[in-house]
Amino acid sequence: MKSNFKHQIILLACMFALCSCDSVKDKLTVNVDVGSFTIALDDIEVDDDGVKSAIVRLAEEVAYNSFSASQVLSVAMLNLSTNIEDYQSRIEKVEIGSASITVASTDKNGKVVKDFLMDATGIQNFSVAHYELNTSHSEGVKEFAEELLKKLFAGSAVPLTVSGKTDVVSGEKLKVTITLNEVVIKAKALKD
Repeated sequence: MKSNFKHQIILLACMFALCSCDSVKDKLTVNVDVGSFTIALDDIEVDDDGVKSAIVRLAEEVAYNSFSASQVLSVAMLNLSTNIEDYQSRIEKVEIGSASITVASTDKNGKVVKDFLMDATGIQNFSVAHYELNTSHSEGVKEFAEELLKKLFAGSAVPLTVSGKTDVVSGEKLKVTITLNEVVIKAKALKD
């Protein structure tokens, strides 16, 4: 009889341990509030794409020029208010409350961005087929930005390329701004 009771106690203890595994795992993860910040690529020159014949202008009604710029991003460039060096080797996830991109013209001409692409090494790229210049676009940006920041915060330098087409005249400049709000790092509480 005593043996049966002892087995039941052991069985209950095992069930309790299994049920509490998720809460133990949660306690082994810390949230590090990084805050809000922006990543900007400035002075992106708009280039004539070389196919501006009269026939093309009539067919499309608007002649689009191309733009492209690349920059290697690092954590040092982000001017973070939170020191994340202690967590770099332990990052499991990066969460962002909200994220958006804005492609803006430094001049007042132009209304459209077409075939916009953000590409970062080792991350699935982000693209928008068409949207208004100088406005904020948020659909799909958060997922791209979370993966980008995870690589950056882990200590990797990440080459980022932006490209697309616009009705801004050739020779003018664009600025691409990625706005990130409520950024939180989820990291292992204990070092391996």
